[in-house]
Amino acid sequence: MPRTNRFFSGLVSASVLVLVLTGCSVTSSSNTGSSSDGSSSGSSQKTAPSEAMPWGDFSSTTPPANSLDGGLQEGTGPNQIDIWVDFQCSHCQEFEKVNGGYIAGLVESNAATVRVHPLYFMDKKLTSNASIQAANAASCVANISPSSILGFSAAVFELPAGSWDPAKLLSTASSFGVAGAETCIQKGEFAGWISAEQDKAFTGPIAASDKLAQVTGTPTIVVNGAVYKGDLIDNSVFTAFFVANAL
Repeated sequence: MPRTNRFFSGLVSASVLVLVLTGCSVTSSSNTGSSSDGSSSGSSQKTAPSEAMPWGDFSSTTPPANSLDGGLQEGTGPNQIDIWVDFQCSHCQEFEKVNGGYIAGLVESNAATVRVHPLYFMDKKLTSNASIQAANAASCVANISPSSILGFSAAVFELPAGSWDPAKLLSTASSFGVAGAETCIQKGEFAGWISAEQDKAFTGPIAASDKLAQVTGTPTIVVNGAVYKGDLIDNSVFTAFFVANAL
């Protein structure tokens, strides 16, 4: 191969690597730019607390049942996996597509407990309410049926980003046998709790890991306190990381 072609080939490979290892940044104006360990590739300045979106009930910060440290908890296994997501983040969708089944299997086999931390910073970037609506719906599901959290989250990620509304989210929850969530999903009953927990995530400290000062992008993944810095779309890499950090 001519030297020039090798040079451009190297640039392309490097670009692909950057895209693989980055996620949706809290501080960036785009849908990329944060590494999977939660560190921003842009400014290192701490992000200011989130502004209340014009949707949902922000008058209460009461957490849903089956939540801990801002995460919606499913499972009882000894290994703890914490995942910070924004349902409109394309990189979260990619991570779920590749690794969601494996993580669900760990919960089903009682090898792990998973806490999904729903954020909504993409709403401000996209002038949307879709993220807070999905985060709230996931919280409503956790409040009623904690064994449906991962399945519901996966179902939302299968939808085109931002294409849902409360009615669609309600029908998705109902497909998992979740009953009695109508008012919660339609009125945004957990919006205040989500906002408060997002502020905590953005400013730190992070209860799940003393190696993570704050969350600055999604997905951010922690296994038993270890921060995942690997390929978001290679299940073999994530599997090896989990095994290496398992109890």
